Parts: sequence; structure tokens; C-alpha cells
Amino acid sequence: MEKLVQQTYQILSRVARATWWSKDWLIKLLSLGLGIFLWYFVAGADQVDSTITMPIELVNLPTNLVIANPSFKQEIEVSLRGPRSLVQGARDQHLSRRVDLSKAQPGPFTIQNSGDTINLPRGLSLVRLQPTNIVLQLDRLNQKNLPIHPVTEGVLAPGYALRHVTLSPDNIRVSGPKTLLDGINTLQTRAIDINGLRDTATKQVPVTIPPELLELIGETVVSATIEIGLHMQQLRLDHINIETIPPDAAFRIHPKTVNVEVLLPAKLLLGKGKPSQLLRAVVTVPDNGSTGTLPVTIQATGSDKESKEIKVLEVSPPHVQVAPAAPPPAAAAEGGAKKAADAESGKTKAPNEQDGAGKKSPTTNKEKKSER
Repeated sequence: MEKLVQQTYQILSRVARATWWSKDWLIKLLSLGLGIFLWYFVAGADQVDSTITMPIELVNLPTNLVIANPSFKQEIEVSLRGPRSLVQGARDQHLSRRVDLSKAQPGPFTIQNSGDTINLPRGLSLVRLQPTNIVLQLDRLNQKNLPIHPVTEGVLAPGYALRHVTLSPDNIRVSGPKTLLDGINTLQTRAIDINGLRDTATKQVPVTIPPELLELIGETVVSATIEIGLHMQQLRLDHINIETIPPDAAFRIHPKTVNVEVLLPAKLLLGKGKPSQLLRAVVTVPDNGSTGTLPVTIQATGSDKESKEIKVLEVSPPHVQVAPAAPPPAAAAEGGAKKAADAESGKTKAPNEQDGAGKKSPTTNKEKKSER
């Protein structure tokens, strides 16, 4: 046994003499100890506290559910303690708080944050986190078509009126929480400026979106077609004289005037003439000269754009009686004189015939005398 110990000592002595410990071993030993101390001070003993922001990661949300409060706090603040290098590494890893919603139901859902729910790298410890609880409001996912109504502001040019505003599209299909959509039935555009418009125009108009819907559908723009027309006014025009076509037709009309109910541009009433001068009532006599009951046609006297917009609502009476006109007094007098002359001529012829008979009778007497 003693021999074995001696042999082992001799072997270790030879190894020690052959290694670097043979020279300046004390200095080398001190250097090794100093290196270990520095490593421990830098990597192990330099403990720091740091706060990082950790986002909430929601996973496995059922397809028939939606988060009704999208403005919930979507991150937590976590204070860590550990070596500086590990803390910096945790910051670079972008750690998150993972929340499984696979078993969630409609209603409030509480996210509880604690050290057990957060996975930290080895060597780091949790000092503090906030908030410890986050409440989600879960609701059933619903879809709804919301019609869009146009809103206008301003005054059109004088004599013009707003006929209609057409939007394209005129509705928006929204997907969101059922409770939220049940309280919203329509949307409106921002005010459309129509000040001074005279003609139909098309504009791109933003839709006014409530804040609670803005995160669901974002900013929306629609095309608005503003239809502008003449401002129309209903008016009754009485005692409009009836004309005949052709104008020199020798016919008698009864009644000679009609009353007309019309819808006409208000601009036409701003002129100096009478409203009745805007129209003419016409009866067209057939070429064959047939008379009787004929319809009355109302025509605009002007040919401008406004006159073409006149609409006849009612004509009273709609028909008139047309008959051949009586001869004028002069012609009647001439006809009477002619008849009198013809009558007088008939009277003068009778005496002549009697004279002829008288002339003949003397001849007869002479003849009688000669016979004697």
C-alpha cells in the first residue's frame, strides 16, 4: 500500500513539473482568480431592476364572438430583476402575455396577470406587474346594412331648386358587436356645400362615422350626385284668348277664353310681362273645314330653356264649340241690297210683258178694221 502511494506521488510530481505551474504559478493563480472575480461581477453580481412593456396577445377567439371594448388596455408593465445582460435580452425578445379565449362566452372576460401567467427567461425574477386584471367585453358578432343619408348646406342660385341627392354607395355593411349595431340604424354624410349651384354636380363626400364604429370600418367616402333643377311654381291663369289655326279661319268659337292651371319656372314670373302672356290657347281647325267640338291646345310663347319646362296641369274647358262665322255687317248689307235689286228686277219685268200685250192689241184692232 505504501508503495502504491509513493508511485502515485511520483507520477503527480512529474506532471506538475511538466506543466505551466512549474514557473510563476503564483502569478498565474492570482490572474485566474481575478478573471473569475471580474466575470462574476459583470455577468453575475451586476443585478438590475428594469420595467418592460409586454403586449396582450389574444388567441383562439371564437368566430362568433367579437371584442366589444376594443379600447381595453392591450399591454401590461412588468418590472424584472436580474443580470443586466439577461434583462436586455428579455427586452429584445419582445415577450408577450398570451391569453387563450377558446372557452370564452358572451359577456365580461377577466384576464388575470400574475407571475404564474408570464413566462420569463431563466435567471430573471418578477418584481411587479400592472394592471393585475384586465376586463374584456365579449359580444356576439353581427352584420348590418346601414343606409347613408345626405346632408346639405348652403343656398342655390335664385330660381333653382334641389331635386334629389343620390349617393353611391347608399349603404355600408358593418360587422361588429350586436349590442353596438342594435343602437345604430343610419349614417349621415358630412355637409355637402350646394351654395350657388345652378347645374347638376357630383362630389366626393366623407361619411360621418360614430367613434364606436370608426375602429370597425374606418374612414369612408361616397360619391354624391346633386340634381339641380328650376324652381317650379303652380299658377292659375284665367281668361286666355283662344286662337285658331290657321289664323284667318272664318269660324266662330264658344267660349272664346279658357282658364289654365300650370306648373312653370319661377324665373319666368320675374319678367315685366303678365303671366298670361307666357301661354297661348290654340284650336286647330281641320283642313276639310269640319266644325263641332274641338280640343284646346296650350303652347308656350317663348322658346328658351325655362319656357320648355312649363307643364300644363289643367285646361278649363278642355274643348270648345267651333262653327262657321256669320258674315260681317257690310257683307250682310251687300247681300240684302242684292236681294232687293233682284226683287225689284222681277217687278219691272211684269209691266213690260203687259206693255207687249197692249202693243199687240192695237194691231189686232187694225186688223179688225181692215177686215171690216
